[in-house]
Order: sequence, then structure tokens, then C-alpha cells
Amino acid sequence: MHQSILTFFLISLACQGCASNAHLSDESAGNIDNITIVTNSTFVNDVSGFTDSIDVPSNKALAEKVNASLSNLLKTKGYSVADKYISVGRAYDDDDFYVINNALERELNPWKLQQKKGIFYSGRLTDAQLTSLHTLAKGGSDIPAVSEYKFKSDALLVIFIEGRTVGFEKVIGEFVANLGITIIASALLGTNVSAMGAEGDVFHIHMGLYGLKDGALLWSSDIDRNTAERSAMSVSQKIQASFPEKQEL
Repeated sequence: MHQSILTFFLISLACQGCASNAHLSDESAGNIDNITIVTNSTFVNDVSGFTDSIDVPSNKALAEKVNASLSNLLKTKGYSVADKYISVGRAYDDDDFYVINNALERELNPWKLQQKKGIFYSGRLTDAQLTSLHTLAKGGSDIPAVSEYKFKSDALLVIFIEGRTVGFEKVIGEFVANLGITIIASALLGTNVSAMGAEGDVFHIHMGLYGLKDGALLWSSDIDRNTAERSAMSVSQKIQASFPEKQEL
């Protein structure tokens, strides 16, 4: 498992709730007619040893699913969606990953794939824009420079989905390794020592809504899930519960 991923989750656990607002205020909602959605999905596959790969099409599909769901949901609440963007790969990540770009590459051994740092897909946003946005948004505070991004809306909704999936081979391998350690420890100590379970899939989602006039953080939330499907559902559920409906004039 890459050190930066471990660090991210430790920071996420420490920061949960520190800049989180349970609900978008009615006052803030009243000043927002249209929203731009920017979703970044970066979950990696940890299958063998310490080699992590990233499946770009799968990450793009998850980001697009989140954007489509949020677009429909926001419209039912009276907000219009000005634009939607997706990206894959963390701009602030120093680790290299084996990159899967298509279905054929999924069948290859990791060491036959190209190895590189993110960003792996930026869509219509430039790498420079994403680098600035990722670096500032992960801090969970205001982003004064957001007005320079030229988004044509009242607010910017940023979604970060980060995680790792553990392959079956690795789960079995870790279990066997732990079991071996347990047997040795039990023999040395003369007592039973329970084997630790293998580490499972984990996803962390950070959401932030920013006013585009001054970059003020209007609302934020952090949630953890254990599958990509639950992550996508949880984003919509959180927005559903946190954003008030627009009042008709």
C-alpha cells in the first residue's frame, strides 16, 4: 500500500468533522441558482505485493455516475447545473501507479503496464487547474483563487472519491501470512492468539461547496464506505439530506 494513501486516510480520520457543516444554510442556498460539479475519482487496485494499479475507465465511470446522479438530484431541488467535470488521479500524489487505460490492459500483468504519476485523466480541465484545485480543496477551507477558474456558475461542488480495492489473491495471502504468524506466536507463548483479518476495501469521500465570488467554503462533509457503488449512493444521499430546496419566488 502506498504511503501517500495511508497518510490520506489518517488525515481524513483526524479531520472528519473539523470543517464540516451538517446542512447548507438557507441563506447560502438563496444566493445559489446554478452549480458546477467537479468530481475526482482515484481508487487504486492493490492486488499483489506492494504494486498498486489504477483503472482509469473504472474511475471515470464512477465519477460520471456521481455527476449524473447529482445533476438530477440538484434539479429536483431547484438548482440548475451549469457544467460537469471529471478527473482521475490526485495532482498532489507523488507515488507512481501502474495505469490501466482499457479492457485489454486489465488482462496484463502490472509490470507490463505504463508506470506514472497522476493526473491520469483531466477532461476539459487543465492539469494546472486541477493541481491548484486539488491542493487547495483537500485542505477543507476557503479557496480564494477559485474565481480564477472561470466557472460560469454561482457555486462549485467538489467531490473527491479516494480509495483502494484489495484483490482476492492479496486477501488470501495476508490471511495465510497472519495465520502463520499466529501459529508461531501461539507456540512461543503457549496460548492461542487470534489471526487478524485481512484489510478490506475502503473508500473516503470528501465533498465541498464553494461560492465562486470569493471562494468561501459554504458546506462540506466527509464519509467513508467500503465499495464504489455505496460511495456513489452515499454522495447523493448526503446532498439530498444537506441541501435545502430552493424556494420559489
